[in-house]
Amino acid sequence: MKKTDTWTQDYLIKIIKLDNLIRVPMRLLPIFLLINYHLFAQSPKIDSLKTITIVSQNDSIVAEAYFQITKLFWDSNPDSGLYYANVVLDMGKEMDHLGFQAAANSQFAWYHYIRSKKDSSIYYWDRSASMYEEYGQAYKSGLLLSNIGCEYAHLGKYKEAITYLDKAMKIANEKDSIALISSCYVNYGLVFDYQGNVDSGYYYYNAAREIGYELQDTGRIAAAENNIGVMYYYFEDYRKSLEYFHRVLKFYRKNNDIELM
Repeated sequence: MKKTDTWTQDYLIKIIKLDNLIRVPMRLLPIFLLINYHLFAQSPKIDSLKTITIVSQNDSIVAEAYFQITKLFWDSNPDSGLYYANVVLDMGKEMDHLGFQAAANSQFAWYHYIRSKKDSSIYYWDRSASMYEEYGQAYKSGLLLSNIGCEYAHLGKYKEAITYLDKAMKIANEKDSIALISSCYVNYGLVFDYQGNVDSGYYYYNAAREIGYELQDTGRIAAAENNIGVMYYYFEDYRKSLEYFHRVLKFYRKNNDIELM
């Protein structure tokens, strides 16, 4: 792709740093819902969930409430999130319920991910994925395998990243899940992108983008287009790069997620 004019290049360099271009991976947290409880669908506040844990006589409902509380704490108080994840794990063991044990381990992974302890997050995601597979929840296992592939890519362990992404893609194809396929494509793109294979990175990012439009999922579209913008930067098509970055910026502003940028 041909270079654009010097003014556009200078302007782009002013708004983004060459060594700090942000790629958006697709890390997905499988939401383990045993029941169709109205409050859960409405993302209730922590106090409402705690009330459920007090008044409910159903252990599964109580464990699910604690699991939802865990997720609500990650942004504000990760240590509290970790505490409630352990509550979920203990209840899962008491009930001999592998699904809740898998859910708790996935939360342990997020706790370590927040603290940039990638080896630990990989360990717990791997444990959780195995548990979900044994529990008969292959799709949720696939989500976590894709997460692991992404983390290995960030560690520069590309062989391991591809191995886990291949496992996730196998599940995605078996379950005919285009959403999981899209997530794998983004993370495949990261692997090739980080290795300097810009053409392959662009190919997978664009494939993920097309699925995003098929699903009418603006979040997936934005994640893919952000990364495509990075690829155009390396293609030295700076006007095209700016076009994609501005579209993504508009999306995050509209959704009050500007801090993610």
